Amino acid sequence: GRYQANWAGLWLIDTHNGYREVSPVDVNNYKAIKRHLDRFYHELKKRQDKGITPYNLRNCAYHEEFERDKIVYSNMTNSLPFAFDQNGFYTNDKCFIITGKDHLKYLAGYFNSRISAKWIYENCPNLGIRGKELRRVFFENIPIPVPSEKQEAEIVSLVNHINIMLSNPPLEVKTNREEIEAREQMNQIDKQINAIFYQLYNLSNEETSLVERQSD
Repeated sequence: GRYQANWAGLWLIDTHNGYREVSPVDVNNYKAIKRHLDRFYHELKKRQDKGITPYNLRNCAYHEEFERDKIVYSNMTNSLPFAFDQNGFYTNDKCFIITGKDHLKYLAGYFNSRISAKWIYENCPNLGIRGKELRRVFFENIPIPVPSEKQEAEIVSLVNHINIMLSNPPLEVKTNREEIEAREQMNQIDKQINAIFYQLYNLSNEETSLVERQSD
């Protein structure tokens, strides 16, 4: 979802082939997993991309990046959700991740803004009526503005506020009144974040109105 990834109670089997100082997974230490994979051993054995055993995945140069703070987004999407993940979630190949030492929360605010959505809808390939494919060759060209320290701090503070609201407690367990109030507060924070980015792009009132209309 926007700003936050919620675990769906599903698991991925990560019989990795080792990375950095971490040794490869020995599937014999996980009997239930081995029994499951043994059902497909004939297919596993034929794989050209297997690791040191048919059970192991091939080497992944960025395996440890999944355990870092990151932004997660779908490769193909109708709603453009960009989640900030601090829980070390893993994804399948239908999602991309963005990691880095700095500015991740600022980027989370940017990617969830209306002006980011406008750029994506105008520059990324179409999928169906409103779907978009966030293919890297297009997506990496998005012109992200460089903020002042004050502007970035404001965005980070607002993104933190949103994540706290989404986590404590989750919206789905709130009463109807609490949910309405929370969503109204979320809308107000969204407006504040959008306003900062309109300022960063030096948009006129007319240009701002155009972005607002096309994002509805």
